[in-house]
Amino acid sequence: MQNENKHMVEECYDALEWVIIQFKKVLSGEVAGNVQESLSYAESILRNR
Repeated sequence: MQNENKHMVEECYDALEWVIIQFKKVLSGEVAGNVQESLSYAESILRNR
Protein backbone atom coordinates (compact mmCIF):
# COMPACT_ATOMS: atom_id res chain seq x y z
CA MET A 1 0.00 0.00 0.00
CA GLN A 2 2.84 2.39 0.83
CA ASN A 3 4.45 1.87 -2.60
CA GLU A 4 1.07 2.51 -4.24
CA ASN A 5 0.68 5.78 -2.32
CA LYS A 6 4.23 6.83 -3.18
CA HIS A 7 3.53 6.17 -6.86
CA MET A 8 0.32 8.24 -6.69
CA VAL A 9 2.17 11.15 -5.07
CA GLU A 10 4.84 10.98 -7.77
CA GLU A 11 2.16 11.04 -10.49
CA CYS A 12 0.53 14.08 -8.88
CA TYR A 13 3.86 15.90 -8.72
CA ASP A 14 4.56 15.03 -12.36
CA ALA A 15 1.14 16.32 -13.43
CA LEU A 16 1.56 19.52 -11.43
CA GLU A 17 5.05 20.05 -12.82
CA TRP A 18 3.74 19.69 -16.38
CA VAL A 19 0.94 22.21 -15.73
CA ILE A 20 3.45 24.72 -14.32
CA ILE A 21 5.74 24.30 -17.34
CA GLN A 22 2.83 24.84 -19.73
CA PHE A 23 1.66 27.98 -17.91
CA LYS A 24 5.20 29.36 -18.07
CA LYS A 25 5.29 28.67 -21.82
CA VAL A 26 1.97 30.44 -22.36
CA LEU A 27 3.04 33.42 -20.26
CA SER A 28 6.25 33.78 -22.26
CA GLY A 29 4.34 33.65 -25.56
CA GLU A 30 5.28 30.10 -26.52
CA VAL A 31 2.82 27.49 -27.70
CA ALA A 32 1.97 25.03 -24.96
CA GLY A 33 1.78 21.28 -25.47
CA ASN A 34 -1.43 19.33 -25.75
CA VAL A 35 -3.11 21.13 -22.87
CA GLN A 36 -6.52 19.45 -23.01
CA GLU A 37 -5.12 15.92 -23.03
CA SER A 38 -2.66 16.60 -20.25
CA LEU A 39 -5.16 18.45 -18.07
CA SER A 40 -7.56 15.54 -18.46
CA TYR A 41 -4.78 13.19 -17.38
CA ALA A 42 -3.97 15.36 -14.34
CA GLU A 43 -7.65 15.56 -13.38
CA SER A 44 -8.05 11.79 -13.65
CA ILE A 45 -5.08 11.30 -11.31
CA LEU A 46 -6.59 13.64 -8.74
CA ARG A 47 -10.06 12.10 -8.97
CA ASN A 48 -8.72 8.57 -8.51
CA ARG A 49 -6.89 9.37 -5.27
